[in-house]
Amino acid sequence: MILAGRVSGMAALPRPTFRAMGAAMSMDVDAQGDIEPQTVQWLQRAALSYIDRYPTSRANLVRVLRRKLHRRGLDDAAHRMLAESLADRLCAARLVDDAQFAELRVSALKRRGASALAIRGKLMEKGVDDETAAAAMEREGHDEAAAALRYARRRGLGPFRRKDRQARHDRDIAAMMRAGFPGGVARRVVEGDGEPAEDA
Repeated sequence: MILAGRVSGMAALPRPTFRAMGAAMSMDVDAQGDIEPQTVQWLQRAALSYIDRYPTSRANLVRVLRRKLHRRGLDDAAHRMLAESLADRLCAARLVDDAQFAELRVSALKRRGASALAIRGKLMEKGVDDETAAAAMEREGHDEAAAALRYARRRGLGPFRRKDRQARHDRDIAAMMRAGFPGGVARRVVEGDGEPAEDA
């Protein structure tokens, strides 16, 4: 499972004990070539601290660790591989799990009324591959029309606009399309009554 604290829009997950975390991250610091043992231990602590606070994918964790190394001027191949190795250990211990992270992210974005296109884009930004993203969306289920309605309600568009609805008609449709909704779906929501469409 993913180790996580509470993140906006994403539920907190059970936390493994720090003993389990330490066991997962135990690494022979003398086996890291030219890398100083203190650097290995520092990056281990940084990785554990990050996953204790945030749900993450493997690729995103590697990026975070590499940024930390970069700020210390440690950009060589050996240090980049160290970041990869630490992430692999956390994945092997299931403290980082791309599939579970993707499901959590999809669920959170669904509640906000994100379009399928926006959800895939957000997952891609976090380094989740297309196959994992598609599987998460299938498991969570996605109704584009329902998502569009939630988005319009949250943003006060179309039937949820308090005034100047007709004057803002085209702009509201454009706003929904920029959020990733197909033009037809955007138009039906903006021109609708704010209620879910009945099945034909």
